[in-house]
Amino acid sequence: MKDKAGATPRTRLLHLGNRGKKSVTVNISRPEGQKLVRELAKISDVLIENYKFGDLARYGLAYGDLKTINPRLVYCSVTGFGQTGPYRERPRFTIS
Repeated sequence: MKDKAGATPRTRLLHLGNRGKKSVTVNISRPEGQKLVRELAKISDVLIENYKFGDLARYGLAYGDLKTINPRLVYCSVTGFGQTGPYRERPRFTIS
């Protein structure tokens, strides 16, 4: 069901939940992208990522790397199978 503005309850919830937040898209495979992530990590409170286990470590952007830049950084890694266990390197993404 949509309201008069054409929004669904899910759309409204998404806008409400993300109000005031800022997001960026960065090509982390490029050195300038990696540099940008490090610069942002210096001034950020929270970093949320959803790469497969080990992907960010290849670029020097894992939690251990970024905590040296900003020890107070809250680093949230969202994975389909967690950081440990037999399936940790499998890709998984769910929109629900």
